[in-house]
Amino acid sequence: MKNAYTLCLLTTCLLSLNGWLVAQDEWDPPSLEQQAQDTSQKTSSVDEYLAPFAAISQETETAEHSENVSSQADSSSHALKIPIDIYYERGFWMKGGGNTLRIGGDIQVDTRSYLQHSNQPSNFRIRRARIILEGTIQDYFGFLFVPYFFTHAETTFQYAYIETLKPSYARLRFGLFKEPITQQALRSDLLIEFNERSLGVINFIQGEDIGVMLFGALWDEQLEYGVGVFNGKGRELENNSKKEYVGRLVLAPFLNTQSPFKAFYLGISGSTSHQFQDLSGHTFRTGTDTIFWEWEEGVRWDDIRNRWGADFEWLYGSFSLRGEYLSVDWGRVTRGPSQEAHFKANSAYIEACYILTGEKKERFKSVIPFSNFPNGSGAWELASRYEYLNLDDSSLKRGLAKGTRRVHGFVVGVNLYPNAFMAFKVDWERYFFDNRVHLGRHKIDGESVIITRLQAIF
Repeated sequence: MKNAYTLCLLTTCLLSLNGWLVAQDEWDPPSLEQQAQDTSQKTSSVDEYLAPFAAISQETETAEHSENVSSQADSSSHALKIPIDIYYERGFWMKGGGNTLRIGGDIQVDTRSYLQHSNQPSNFRIRRARIILEGTIQDYFGFLFVPYFFTHAETTFQYAYIETLKPSYARLRFGLFKEPITQQALRSDLLIEFNERSLGVINFIQGEDIGVMLFGALWDEQLEYGVGVFNGKGRELENNSKKEYVGRLVLAPFLNTQSPFKAFYLGISGSTSHQFQDLSGHTFRTGTDTIFWEWEEGVRWDDIRNRWGADFEWLYGSFSLRGEYLSVDWGRVTRGPSQEAHFKANSAYIEACYILTGEKKERFKSVIPFSNFPNGSGAWELASRYEYLNLDDSSLKRGLAKGTRRVHGFVVGVNLYPNAFMAFKVDWERYFFDNRVHLGRHKIDGESVIITRLQAIF
């Protein structure tokens, strides 16, 4: 009986996959912020597992209302028999008895071509490849498990958490997920218009961490909040008992109006923690790994780390405008009894994007073309960003580090979305260093690189 059931299930999955490949329906994938919308719609999130805080603005249910369980006691095994609904929507979904399970994934393949000397070689790379397991339990609990196969040739976890789905104003999440800090860090690589994030976020926001978070939406979704307690060491094991405290607020003052600023959001976030780390050889880098700062051997960090930032986002038709400021204070860094400096940094960026083919920009959702390639043109987008990163130069003057005290530059890009499942992005990154960096065989005063990316979601 078990073998027959397994064969039947596999046959159904293959038939579902064949139907999707033939039809290629233009399904509009909801974001995690829509994870909590009316559960009568059979939708799944394009990136709900990657936006731990953005999703708190909608209703809490992520699946259909519990199906009426058709069960009967088997006279021999007393097994509970539950009908299962299987279909494809951005991954294979199985639903039954108020429970859901999605099996999906994504892959990104990059090229990096340096147009001037760098301390990194031009290369091809698998930037990420992930299998996604997510679902709900009795329409009240949700879970996500995402192994990460390309991290220094080792398999680790990108996300692994359990959360409550109700009530919408006070939800809980436990496990490994993104801290609620900075707008850009909370957006997925799958949805960001550029191939790499800004310099401040890359170097001073660790992204995922292990902890617990309370989050929700108030005042008709006009106020979103998230507060959490984390280890403060990213995916690493904690090396002290002092935790990191993180919080974020997002205000959408015109959300329930018909104003052109209906999709205008203002956010603030911050964190504080005690950090203990040997900084020997630790570096700061651009998104393409060009090193512009390196700590000297024997430098140690044992102090309070404070981070705070403010950001805005405005979406209007095919246009989007975003900006963010981030300030970081590491406190004292030392080497031996005589060398000491107070390390601080700040960064900012502003970016604008426009979809040439007229598709609408939506928050935490992918672009869905009006017409799919090859029968249509797909969706075409232009993107540009200016940014800077300032580093306190007292560490350079006291011999604790080598590098440059300021990096600034721009990114321009063209994005093609052939269909709802794929994207092809081409960026030119041009950064300038305030003073030449003596690292590796070359003395470099900046970075110029062409980055391409082909990504697919399944």
